[in-house]
Amino acid sequence: MKILCVAATKIEIGSLIRCFEDAGEYASVGDLRFRREGLEVDVLMTGVGLVPALYFVTRQLKMETYDLLLNIGIAGSFYPQLETGDVVRVVEDNFADMGAQDDAGFYSMFQAGFWNKDERPFSNGRLIPQVDMRWTGGLESLAQVKGLTVQNVSGDPVHTREKLERYGADVETMEGAAFFYVALMENKPAIQVRAISNMVGDRDAAGWDIPVATQNLADAVFRYLQSLKAGPVNSGTK
Repeated sequence: MKILCVAATKIEIGSLIRCFEDAGEYASVGDLRFRREGLEVDVLMTGVGLVPALYFVTRQLKMETYDLLLNIGIAGSFYPQLETGDVVRVVEDNFADMGAQDDAGFYSMFQAGFWNKDERPFSNGRLIPQVDMRWTGGLESLAQVKGLTVQNVSGDPVHTREKLERYGADVETMEGAAFFYVALMENKPAIQVRAISNMVGDRDAAGWDIPVATQNLADAVFRYLQSLKAGPVNSGTK
């Protein structure tokens, strides 16, 4: 069983790497490849943003074959019910700020006629990864949420409200939709797990708690990986 674990930055995945290093049953093959009997985990850091995510994940899939793609990182929450430190599973995602703008307002790529909302990899304008119970059983305790991927991080109440009205998302990231896009185009099972580090719109770093978010994320993801049964999985073509 071979898994590609994708994160944007070392900050987001550093705690998970330490979990691997501290667990005696994992052998390290290079700095970012961890092995135990029946399970191989490759760690890929792409850099921040959807463009690097698209490039580096696609490049990695051309070099290696994986049974599962796993995207982890921090996220902003649109709702106070999702508190700092909460770990969630993003089950659908979308590109928030790609489209067209005129005096009447913003038009998504679908509204502007650039994309077809039901053309692969989209389903009614959404990116919904194909993954079954073989992979999700160890994540049942996590809340399932809708994600929104931005190129311009929300920093004021007006833009935050507009995005909520347009997409009805729960969390905001800068890579999630790009990750799902590649996974769907490559016919690979994909899971996205995020930990809440802040409220969307709050650019005051005093209200953020990245250390708590990344540690909770690492604990949840490491437990998940430990729960996976060893053995090969036939999950699609490269």
